[in-house]
Amino acid sequence: MKYLLDMHCPIGSVLGDDCNLYQELASLETLDEIQLWLNQLYEKILNYFQQKNEEKKSPFERALDYIHMNYRHDFEISRIADHIGISYSHFRRIFRENTGDNVINYINTLRINESKRMLCQTSLTINDIAQHLGYNSSQTFNRFFKKYEGITPGEFRASQTGKDA
Repeated sequence: MKYLLDMHCPIGSVLGDDCNLYQELASLETLDEIQLWLNQLYEKILNYFQQKNEEKKSPFERALDYIHMNYRHDFEISRIADHIGISYSHFRRIFRENTGDNVINYINTLRINESKRMLCQTSLTINDIAQHLGYNSSQTFNRFFKKYEGITPGEFRASQTGKDA
């Protein structure tokens, strides 16, 4: 609580206006209940600071965060714009202004880079890697991989392990 007060945080906004910590703590009977209550209390505090931190970020930064958290899933690009609260066309424009590239290429580059790591460091099949990275099929994954890298995922894996594809 001292930390929240030192940070000039409105405790009611963090924990709820009707929160009475002493009364809640006094009602707990076991150490397990106290541990659970403390975990929930810390979670509320962390969520408050994460939300405040998120509010300080620009729409572009929030979009990048969303992309990096979700690029492994198949999703519509319009979801990013909805998530950050701007129009799809505005999102596309600010993304290009900040990266010099379009969002599809950016996401595919993330996926291809992650797939290269997985091809080198795991024994997952190419189909499993494709599914893990949000591609609808291994054929789609193969096509994008070849477009970005100039070789197939199988050829890439073979070149990294010294085996024939």
